[in-house]
Amino acid sequence: MCYWYVRLWVGIPHRSAEDAPFPSQMYRNISISSAPFSTISDHYSVSLFRFHLIFVTNKHLYRYLCCVMAASAREQYTDLRHQLEAIGYPPEEASAVARALLTAICGVTDAAWHLKLDELTLSEAQQTRYRAAVARLKQGEPLQYVLGEAPFGPLVLSVEPGVLIPRPETEELCSRIVSAQKLGEKAQNPHTDKGLRILDLGCGSGAISLYLAYILKSSVVYGIEKSGDALAIARQNATRYTDQLAGTVHFLQGDMLHPETFASHLEP
Repeated sequence: MCYWYVRLWVGIPHRSAEDAPFPSQMYRNISISSAPFSTISDHYSVSLFRFHLIFVTNKHLYRYLCCVMAASAREQYTDLRHQLEAIGYPPEEASAVARALLTAICGVTDAAWHLKLDELTLSEAQQTRYRAAVARLKQGEPLQYVLGEAPFGPLVLSVEPGVLIPRPETEELCSRIVSAQKLGEKAQNPHTDKGLRILDLGCGSGAISLYLAYILKSSVVYGIEKSGDALAIARQNATRYTDQLAGTVHFLQGDMLHPETFASHLEP
């Protein structure tokens, strides 16, 4: 049986000429050209291979080509780090963004990423998603918008350009509110079931409202938002955690500068 294999420009890292992919005896009947391309680090270099339309008569060689030329997570990670640094990302941030994007696309945890980095390869569908994500990152779009979600304390929230991305400082604020409330409850009455009544004006994605309702027992939180698009995202996030909240959260549409637009919906 005969096979056609098509591949254009592909960069493959290798330690030395002897370690370069595709030893000559394996591609003696393949049209191929190569040239040094760039240096990845002190230990790796890259050769850029240009494959023409290949007519392969050996099915084992065909499978070898398909396997070796599959995009690996390590190659994509290294490539993306350099692309992000080239457009102004600091090295540490470029590494963090590249890792976060690829772990999300590959569907693995950070621990699995470090353990299986050399084994992970991207499927065709994952490569398509990866290329689209990289294009958005290079246009200056934040990673959280690209992934469509952002971690916030114990939560993972859906985020889109219609809402602000939750900040670490906001998470710290929520943590301090929780700590202060728990200390206050213990000092006054450790057996009280009465929770806080909280008004979150301009709630956006619902980050603050959901964080507090997630942790504070018997709390009642009202998230007020003028934007219909942002309100829809907040309610979507609330739906995800409906059965996990320690308190109650209500998202209402209203203008913080005009309390009459939402005041009638608040419990006394």
